[in-house]
Amino acid sequence: MTPQTKPTEIVTQLRVLYLEDDPTYAGFVQTTLEAEGFSCDIDLVDNREDFVASLEDGGYDIILADFVLPSIDGFSALSIAQEKWPDIPFIIVSAYIGEENAIECLKAGATDYVGKQQLSKLGPAIRRARTEIEERRKRTQAEEALSKNEQRYRILFDLSPSGILLEDVDGNIIDVNWAFCNSFGYSQEELVGKNVRLFVPPESVDDVTKHISLILSRGTLEHEVTNVRKDGTLCYMELREKKILLPEGQDGILVVANDVTLRKRAEEAVQTQAQVLNNMIEGVNISDENAIIFFTNPAFDAMFGYERGELIGMHVSILNAGEPEENARVVEEVRGQLETVGFWRGEFKNIQKDGTLFTTQARISALEVSGRTCLVSVQEDITDRENAEAERKNLEAQLIQAQKIESLGTLASGIAHDFNNILGIILGHSTLLEQSADDSAQQSRSTQAINKAVQRGSNLVGQILTFARKTDVSFESVSVNEIITELARMFEDTFPKTIDILLELEKQIPYIEADRSQLHQTVLNLCINARDAMPEGGTLSMNTGKVGIVELRRTLPEAVGDRFVRVSVSDTGTGMDEATRRRIFEPFFTTKMPGKGTGLGLAVVFGIMKSHHGYLDVESEIGRGSSFHLYFPVAPRSTGASQSHDEHVYEVTGGSETLLLVEDEEMLRELVQNILQANGYKVLTASDGEEAVHLYEQHKHVIAAVISDVGLPKQSGGEVLSRLKEINPNVNVILASGYIEPEEKHRLLSLGATSFIQKPYVPQQILKQVREILDGT
Repeated sequence: MTPQTKPTEIVTQLRVLYLEDDPTYAGFVQTTLEAEGFSCDIDLVDNREDFVASLEDGGYDIILADFVLPSIDGFSALSIAQEKWPDIPFIIVSAYIGEENAIECLKAGATDYVGKQQLSKLGPAIRRARTEIEERRKRTQAEEALSKNEQRYRILFDLSPSGILLEDVDGNIIDVNWAFCNSFGYSQEELVGKNVRLFVPPESVDDVTKHISLILSRGTLEHEVTNVRKDGTLCYMELREKKILLPEGQDGILVVANDVTLRKRAEEAVQTQAQVLNNMIEGVNISDENAIIFFTNPAFDAMFGYERGELIGMHVSILNAGEPEENARVVEEVRGQLETVGFWRGEFKNIQKDGTLFTTQARISALEVSGRTCLVSVQEDITDRENAEAERKNLEAQLIQAQKIESLGTLASGIAHDFNNILGIILGHSTLLEQSADDSAQQSRSTQAINKAVQRGSNLVGQILTFARKTDVSFESVSVNEIITELARMFEDTFPKTIDILLELEKQIPYIEADRSQLHQTVLNLCINARDAMPEGGTLSMNTGKVGIVELRRTLPEAVGDRFVRVSVSDTGTGMDEATRRRIFEPFFTTKMPGKGTGLGLAVVFGIMKSHHGYLDVESEIGRGSSFHLYFPVAPRSTGASQSHDEHVYEVTGGSETLLLVEDEEMLRELVQNILQANGYKVLTASDGEEAVHLYEQHKHVIAAVISDVGLPKQSGGEVLSRLKEINPNVNVILASGYIEPEEKHRLLSLGATSFIQKPYVPQQILKQVREILDGT
C-alpha cells in the first residue's frame, strides 16, 4: 500500500530509467520514492541491450543502476549513459559496490550512490541531484548568455567603423579592433602589448604622459590629433577618450578614433582651390542653371571692370557684346556641346563695364553642386594676342607671296624664252598657212602646230597664275603626284637643258590634306635651290612614296601619326657641310652671292611644313648633292590613289538651241560664235554688259543659255549675272575667264552661276559644257 503524500507537499513528476534485475526490489524503490513525494514513471531494464535501447529513446529525468548485473556492470552503464546523456543524473543503487568502487564511479561522473539497505537516502539524493542539475543548467545558461554578450560586444568591437583601442594607464595597448589597425596599417598582433607612443610624432612623445593624466583626471576628452601610420605618413584622427574600469579592477582608457584625414585634406584642398581661384590670371565665373552669376574671382572682375562682388546676382548676358542673334547661336552651341562632350571651348565678344569691347578665349564646363547644374566659365583676354596673331598671319602671307614672286623671278628668263618659242611657232606657221593655200597637208600640219603652241602657252600661264596668286590658306584633298607632274613640265621648259629631270612617282599613293598653292611653293623652292646647286648641270630627281610611322621614327623619333606621304627632291650638286646644313632653315641665311637670293626660301618651306603638321629631313654631303624629304600626314579617310589627270577626248555634239554670247574681244567673240554656229546653235552676241542684259530682256523666251566673259565693260560679268537672275531666276549662265580668284569664283557660284569655262577657249570644251548644261547632265 502506497503511503499518502503529505497535503502540503508538491508532487514531483519523475521519469526514471532503472537498470535492475530484481523486479521486487524495483517495486520497493518506486514505493519509497512515491512516499518521498515523487510521482514516478519507471522503465525497468535488466540487460545491456535494453538499457542502450531505452537511452536511445531518451526523455528521462534520472537514471538508477545496480552496480552488479549479469550482462553489464555499473561502470559500463555509467560510461554508456555519460556518452549519450551526460546531463541526466546517474545514481548507483547497490548493496555490494564497496567504498573504493563508489569513489571511482563518482570520479567517472556518477551523481551519487545509495546502498540498497539505505533506501531512505534515495529521495534526498535525487532531490540533491536535481537541484545540482538545475543549478548547473542555470549556470550554463548564464555562461552562455555571458558568452553571447561577449560575442556581441566583440562583434561590435571588431566591426565598428570607428577605431577602438583599450590601454592601461601607462599607455600599453590591451586590445584593438580591425578599424583601428586598418587606419594605422598594423595587424592586431603587431599592436597588442605595444605602447600608444608608437602612433605619436617624435616631437610629441614627451606629451603622452601629461595627456593620459588629463584623461584620468577629467574622465573624458574629445580632440583631434596628428598621428603617424606604420608607413611613416601622417594622418589626422578625431579621438573620444574615456576613463574606464578594467575587468581586473584597474583603471584603463577606452579610445574611439575616427580617421578624418580625407576630410582635413578636402578642407585643405578647398582652401587651396579658393586661393588658386583668387590668384588665377584667368577670369573664372560660376553661374546657376538660369545663367545667374554666383561666383567670380578677382581676375574676372578686373577683366570686365567691376568691383568685387558687383557681378553676383547678375545675368551673364550683361557681359556679351555680340548681336542678339549671334549670342543666341552661341548659347545653343554651348548647350549642345555640354550635352554631347561635356564642355565647350571658343571665343566670346565681351563688353567691359565702361563699354570697352574685347575678346576672350573661354572654356565652359558643367558642374553638379548640391543637386543642381552650374556652369563654370574660365576666360582669358586674348585681344592683344588676337591682334598679334592677325599681324603675324599678315606678315607670313606677305613673306610667302614675296617668295612666290622671287621664285618666279628666278624662272623669268626661262619663261621668256619659252614664250618667245611659242610665239615663234605661231608666227611661223601662220605665215606658212598664208603661203600654202593649195597645200592641204601643210595647212593641217600648221594648224596642229599652232593649236599645240597655244595649249602650251595656256598651260604655262596657268602654272604662273597658280604660283603667283595671293589667296588665303585653304586645305583640301591634294594629289602630290599631280602637283609634281605639273612642276616637272614647267621645269623642262624653264630650267637649263644641262639639267635632267627624273620623276619616280609611286602610283598607288593616298591623297593628303594640304593647301595646293603652298605645296606648289614648297616643291618649287626646293627645285630652284637644287637648280642653283648644279651650275654645271646634273640630275634633279623628284619621287614620292608611302611611309609608316615605325619607319619614319627611325630618322625622326619625335614624329607622331600613322601614315605619311613622302615627297623627296634630290640633286647631284655641290652639297653642304654639317655646319651649313644646321642653319639652312634660319631666315635670311643663304650661301648664294649677294643679289642672288634673300635666304627666305627654306625658311618658308620649314614654316609651311609646320602648318601642315608634317616633318622635314635633309641629307647632304659635300660634292655629292642634297636630298630634301618632306613627310605629309595622310588624310584620315584617304583611300583613293592619286593619279595624274589624263587628257580626255570628248565626243562633240551640237544642238539647235539659241545661245547668247557676251565677249568684249571682237576676234574671240567671232571665234566662239563660229564654233557654236558650225555645230547647229543659233547665236546672239553682245560686246558689253548693258547690251547683254538688253538682248536677254528681248529674247529671254528663246535663249537657252548665256556664255559671258567675267571682265566686261559697262557692267561686269557678275553684275550681268545678277541682272539676268532678276529677269529669270532659272537662267543658265556660263562664265568665262582666264583667271579668277577662288573667293570671287565662290561668290559668283553663290549668285547662281551655272558653271565656268577656262580661257583660252577650247572648242571641244565649250561644246561639251554647253551640251551638258542644256541636257541637265
